[in-house]
Amino acid sequence: MTGEPAHVQRLLGESGLQRLVNQLVQRIEGGRPLLGRMAVRIFDSGERSAIAALMGRSPGSGSTISVDLQLLDRIVRDSGAAASLAEAVHYLRGPLVVRAEFADAQRLAWDEVHAPLDNYLAEHPDAASWAQSIRSRGQLRRLARTPDAARELLERVLGVLEQLPSSGEALPRLAARVLGSAHALDFGTPESALVLSALAEGGVVPPGSQGRREVWARAGIAMDELSSTVLVHRLPLPGALGQLTCTGEPVVITLRQLRRLEISVPTSPVFVCENPSIVDAAARELAADSPPIVCIQGQPSLAAVVLLRAVASAGVRYHGDFDWGGLRIANRVHELFGFEPWRYSASDLDESAHVPGTDLKGSPVDARWDAAIRPALERRGSRLEEEQVIDQLLADLSLGRTFSRGR
Repeated sequence: MTGEPAHVQRLLGESGLQRLVNQLVQRIEGGRPLLGRMAVRIFDSGERSAIAALMGRSPGSGSTISVDLQLLDRIVRDSGAAASLAEAVHYLRGPLVVRAEFADAQRLAWDEVHAPLDNYLAEHPDAASWAQSIRSRGQLRRLARTPDAARELLERVLGVLEQLPSSGEALPRLAARVLGSAHALDFGTPESALVLSALAEGGVVPPGSQGRREVWARAGIAMDELSSTVLVHRLPLPGALGQLTCTGEPVVITLRQLRRLEISVPTSPVFVCENPSIVDAAARELAADSPPIVCIQGQPSLAAVVLLRAVASAGVRYHGDFDWGGLRIANRVHELFGFEPWRYSASDLDESAHVPGTDLKGSPVDARWDAAIRPALERRGSRLEEEQVIDQLLADLSLGRTFSRGR
């Protein structure tokens, strides 16, 4: 720009000319040229007199005054205040942006924000549906105010995903190592929301802290090292915990403890159940005569995953609830470790046809280890919980039975 800001202020900056300048700003931002005539609405005699004096004409009367914009441009240039009327308005109101041009630039910038996703998908094609969801739902735009901030957010998120799955790292440690802050992946942060949506099945994170815990656990991450636990009975453990289990006392092991314990592989298969009531009954009725039991208490926590990974070579015998949720949990265990079903086959379900149960809820799912379970469960039309067959399970435990596949 050329000209003198102070001269511009003296020429156009008085209060009686503010409405005129406002309308000039609107024309510039709307992409309209400063040509032709412009009607300025007048609210008091001071405004009329100021505009008339600027234009070198009589004040006239009426509710508007017509301004010749080419004449006003010439007045500005002849005064030496600025090289043009548009430049003078920029001096007064700061850099002005043509709205249409700005909108086009913003659209292009927001389109370019997602470019890092293409590089990520080249190495992780299984993330295609998540990437498409981010684009179609405008998640980055909702979580970041500007394209630059959105791109930085996406790069931080992809940096976290590149580190997963993990082998049991605590969430604060992961956040501090990758993002520079132990709280960067706490619930409520944009980074946490996007990473969880990428890790969750179908992009939908189950509600509540337990749902988030399960999603992180599937990626090998613990929200912390103390709240992730697993219930065990008669599992050979070192130190004080081993003394308890040796006498038939169940113990709860934290992920923190598992990191410090040397877990010995049992000499017999490990029985794995879904519900703690099975462990409670085994402790009361069998005590130290029970074989090793691990209770995962729903979707396996990271502590359960770490423990079962350490002992799975001994063999895993699994039982859970016969319902859609139970099958999903069992599928996860089978995917990670494989197992021999422990009274957890279609034939076992049919043998309990006389046992009543509550209605099935949720979406049907196939069982990885026995394709006949789903149709058998659909025929039954009701749940069969572990507690309803606890006598048979205890009988098996009392014998330390092992089973061939299917029984």
